[in-house]
Amino acid sequence: MSLEKGKIVEQGTMDLFPAVVLLLLALAIGFMPLPWDPDLWFHLADGAYILTHGTIPKTDPFSFTAAGQLWVPHSWLFDVGAAAVWTHWGPRAAEAVMAVAFMLTVAISFSILVNRGVNPVWAVAICLGLAIAAGNTRGIRPQVFSLLMCNLMIILLVKHQYRPGVRLLVFMPALFLIWAQLHGAAVMGLVVAGVWLAGRVLSKNWKEVLIGAGALGLSVIATLITPHQINLFQYMALTMKLGALAHTQEWQPPRLLPVGKPDVYLFLLIAAVMVLLSRSGRRVGWAPLGVCTALILLGLTGVRHIPLACIGAVPLIADALAKGEEISIRKLSLSWKSYAITAGAALILLAGLWRYPDEIHKRYASREPINGVKALSTFQRPLRVFTTHNTGSYVLFGGPKYLKVFIDSRPDVYGDKHFSEALAAMNGQNWEAIFIKWNIDAAVLQRQDKLTGILSNHPNWKVLANDPATVTLIRTELKN
Repeated sequence: MSLEKGKIVEQGTMDLFPAVVLLLLALAIGFMPLPWDPDLWFHLADGAYILTHGTIPKTDPFSFTAAGQLWVPHSWLFDVGAAAVWTHWGPRAAEAVMAVAFMLTVAISFSILVNRGVNPVWAVAICLGLAIAAGNTRGIRPQVFSLLMCNLMIILLVKHQYRPGVRLLVFMPALFLIWAQLHGAAVMGLVVAGVWLAGRVLSKNWKEVLIGAGALGLSVIATLITPHQINLFQYMALTMKLGALAHTQEWQPPRLLPVGKPDVYLFLLIAAVMVLLSRSGRRVGWAPLGVCTALILLGLTGVRHIPLACIGAVPLIADALAKGEEISIRKLSLSWKSYAITAGAALILLAGLWRYPDEIHKRYASREPINGVKALSTFQRPLRVFTTHNTGSYVLFGGPKYLKVFIDSRPDVYGDKHFSEALAAMNGQNWEAIFIKWNIDAAVLQRQDKLTGILSNHPNWKVLANDPATVTLIRTELKN
């Protein structure tokens, strides 16, 4: 007998303690930010631009190499929110918001497991392992909200599978309408929903499938209701084809040898799924299997997709560990007292971790050209600054009034041509011709770049400022 033919059985109240423990641990994981994230700065710069000008940019306003070219700020709503929180309440407050979003994502996975009858203690262990594996998506980045939105979509589809209803026609498009403003990965979410519904066709529950197909169609329309419209889909297609992504660590595929974090987490997930499938005495649904397989394959294309693979595996894990053919629905009884205790514990945890791993401005200053940007800004004139994918984002954030960058960590804006020029110059190749072509005034480089040593000893260039990880140089003829 297949799972689809099982009956729904209501069970008693689930123990609250395992859920609270998991929520606090997930909050702690989400609140331990990435040690370095150059993407942060262009998100903040975009948010500040929108708040200042009252409009969403359609072309790139930050560089001189891509000025006037189409730019799709696909996470504009996230950027605005992050910039507002950062400005009014500080960096750690912005990280706390993201930690809560990460915690809610893990809570949804926990709910899917216990609602299928998995023991709450086992559900905690599974979700904690998945949270650790998904931990490379944390910090102030829109991918955290994409994880949350994807998991909300998954639980909507899971509930619709067992109790089909027209409510999906409202909730799913509304979810995608919000998701499309927060992150371009909403397009990927449509594909995941399509894979799920394709698997559900085999159940021959036509009411469920037809309503699901209608909800998916409305979700596609909702995703187009953005400032970018169809450009959002074109942006995603363009980004996946860029060769420049090969030079970005999070876009590189996981490696077997030498294996390291987060690569090892994906391979452990694959092994766990295979063990569950081989040892399970019952057939899992085609929809959970299809989603899990698709997202694991996506994870094999780049380590940034491993968190999606983790949450996408949860419905399959729930199916494999469920008891018998019955669909067990466990209820979590939450009183206002339970909410107050959980919220209080979360606030205490956030307060205790507020200065982890050290004072936040010192942590950011250890990798960014803070002194260099301040020194360049004192010239109070427009400057064309040669930057790399690692230094450009902070330069456009710190000096938006006068400083224009060569490239930053937005490969979709610059394309392979500009990235190739930047890489060649960084390695000391053809840099003079590139500098003449683009009329470069200054350079912000990492200390290990070959060009740093070349310019430091060049008679036409001088070191303007030093930071722990970067060096800022300027042409000798330019004066304050």
